[in-house]
Amino acid sequence: KFPRKEHIEEICELVQITDVYGRLIKNLSKGYKQRVGFAQALLGKPPVLVLDEPTIGLDPRQIIEIRNLIKELGKQHTILFSSHILSEVQTVCNRVVVFNRGKLIADDTPENLSRAMRIDNKLTVRVKGPKDEVLSLLQNLKGIVEVLYIGTFEEGTCDFSVETDPKVDIREEIFHRFSEKKWPILGLKGVELTLEDIFLNLIGGVDLARETASNADGKEGGSE
Repeated sequence: KFPRKEHIEEICELVQITDVYGRLIKNLSKGYKQRVGFAQALLGKPPVLVLDEPTIGLDPRQIIEIRNLIKELGKQHTILFSSHILSEVQTVCNRVVVFNRGKLIADDTPENLSRAMRIDNKLTVRVKGPKDEVLSLLQNLKGIVEVLYIGTFEEGTCDFSVETDPKVDIREEIFHRFSEKKWPILGLKGVELTLEDIFLNLIGGVDLARETASNADGKEGGSE
């Protein structure tokens, strides 16, 4: 057992509701009500907390506060966090479990999932040089599949999305060719997958496999 008064004070301090301790819950903001819910769940120091869509209905500032609170609580508790806001999952969680139609299709850290599904043949390039000439040079490099102009985000520069043949690494070629033109490369990086991208790729692969199997079954059934 815990000393009741000290235990409650500790929890209130942890979830930062000490300043509204004497107020009625119905008069609190949505964000504070969420914090009170956390305080209730923490009574007795449970080893595991189960959170279901904990930031729904909150404004942007409150969402940041609750996410920070969840990360802080995660240092002392195991937290099972359910959310359809995948950017939030990527921000808060250190392990991701993905279910599709009741079946487990992924269980790993966000970093490992991203690394396993990374796209090595897509780059974004920021170059300080004339847009049309840069575009023409990129389009004529060996192994290029597609070049798209993204926009200008720094004065005198242009950004491009570059897709190459998966077997071709053009990064050194880009460096040498742009050096010859004296066009500084201010940015060159691979496309980074968000958790939304990973989720859609995972779900898409599962659904495609299911559709293929279904079509095969239909063909077999029709031939009998």
